[in-house]
Amino acid sequence: MSPVQASCPACGAPIQFKIGSSIVRICDYCNSVVARGDRKLEDLGKVADLVETGSPLQVGLRGVYRGVPFELTGRAQLGHAAGGVWDEWYAAFQDGRWGWLAEAQGRFYLTFPGTIPQQSLIEPFDMLELGEPVPSLPLNTPLIVAEKGTARTLGAKGEIPYKVTPGEQYEYADLSGQHGEFATLDYSEQPPLIFIGRELHLAELGFPPDVVPPEREARRVAATQLNCPQCAGPLELRAPDKAERVTCPNCGSLLDVNQGKLQFLQALDPRVKPIIPLGSTGEFNGTRFMLIGFMVRSVEFEGGRYYWGEYLLYNPQVGFRWLVRSDDNWNFVETVPPAAVTFSGNRAVIYDGKRFKLYQDTAARVEHVYGEFYWKVMTGEVVRAADYIAPPLMLSSPLISKEPAPSSVKRKESLPALEGRLLRRAPS
Repeated sequence: MSPVQASCPACGAPIQFKIGSSIVRICDYCNSVVARGDRKLEDLGKVADLVETGSPLQVGLRGVYRGVPFELTGRAQLGHAAGGVWDEWYAAFQDGRWGWLAEAQGRFYLTFPGTIPQQSLIEPFDMLELGEPVPSLPLNTPLIVAEKGTARTLGAKGEIPYKVTPGEQYEYADLSGQHGEFATLDYSEQPPLIFIGRELHLAELGFPPDVVPPEREARRVAATQLNCPQCAGPLELRAPDKAERVTCPNCGSLLDVNQGKLQFLQALDPRVKPIIPLGSTGEFNGTRFMLIGFMVRSVEFEGGRYYWGEYLLYNPQVGFRWLVRSDDNWNFVETVPPAAVTFSGNRAVIYDGKRFKLYQDTAARVEHVYGEFYWKVMTGEVVRAADYIAPPLMLSSPLISKEPAPSSVKRKESLPALEGRLLRRAPS
C-alpha cells in the first residue's frame, strides 16, 4: 500500500502514514496524536516531548528477526507509578505483523499480539497474585506473574499500531517463563489484551553494529551536569536516563531525581564512602561496567547487627548488575527470570537443575546510600530477603515494600583485589 499524505488537523503541517495498518501518527511539528478515522483524520490531543533515555534504538531503524525484516516505525514512552519511564518501540514486519519491543533497564522484550480461546475469562487484574500462574491462560509454557503495575502514556513519536490517548493510565501484568519467555496482560481494554514473546538481546534483532546517533549521545552528556538544591554544589549523573535517587557528593544529601530535576529528601552521613570510587570502570565476563551507586545494608541476628556493602554497576547495553562485599568476600549478582526458580518444599528451591537450600530468611535494612540508584531508595527501607545456597552459587529473592523484585543469582568468585575488573552490580 502506498504511503498516505495528509495534513495535521491541529497545525496543518504535512504528515505521512507509511504503514497501511498503523492507527496513529504523531505530528513531528506539534506533537499532536493524529488518528485515522472513517472519513477524516482525528486530533486526539498532544503528547509530551520524549524524555532522553539513552536508548540505542531510534525510529526508522531496520532489523531482522528470525529471518523476517522489520522497521521500527514508532515509539511510546510510559511512566511507572513508582517513578521512572520505559520505552515501547513498534516494529512493522514485512510479513504484515506488528511487534512490540519494550525496553527497560537495559533489557529488551519482543512480543506480538496473542489470541487465546475464551479470552474474556482471563482473571481480573486485582485477582492476579505475584509469583503465581494465571490459570485461565492455556499456554504451552507456564508463565507466572512477575510484576503488576499502572502505566501512564507520557510521550510518543512516529507511527503506532494502536490508538494512543495522551495521559491515559491503565493496569498491566508482566508474566515470566523459565527460559526467557515473556508476556504482558494489558487491561486498557476488556477483555484484556495479551502480548506474547520473550526477552532477547539486541544482537538477535539484526540491527546495524552502531545504532547510537552522535547527537543523542551529546544530549546525554549535557544532561548529566546538575547542581544540588541543598548546597548548590555540582554533581554528575552517570546514568541520567535511569536514576531515581542520587546523593550529593558535597553535602551528603539524598536527592530525588525527576526528569533531570533534583529535590532534597534527607541528610545522610557523608563519612560513609565505598572503598571503590564511584565512576570506576572494569570488565566482567567480557562486559565493561561502571560503578554508579553504593549502599550498606544490615540484618539483626541473635541480638547483634551485621553489615555488608552492595555496589551498583551499570552498562547501557545490558542494564544493571551488583557486586556485594560481605566479610571480605565478593559476590557478583545478576537477575534471573522469576519463573526460572521453583519451590521444592518449604526450605529449598530448584534453579537450572540445581537444588538450593534455604540459608537464611530475614529482614534487611538500608543503613547508608551513596551515588545513583534506579529505584526510590530511602535509608531505613526494609526488605525481606530469603537466601538459598548451592555452593558456590546463591539465590536471593528480595521483596521490597509492596513492589515485586526478581530473584537473583549470586556467583561467588574470589576477587580480593578486583584486578581492575568489574566495579558495580545490578538490581536484585
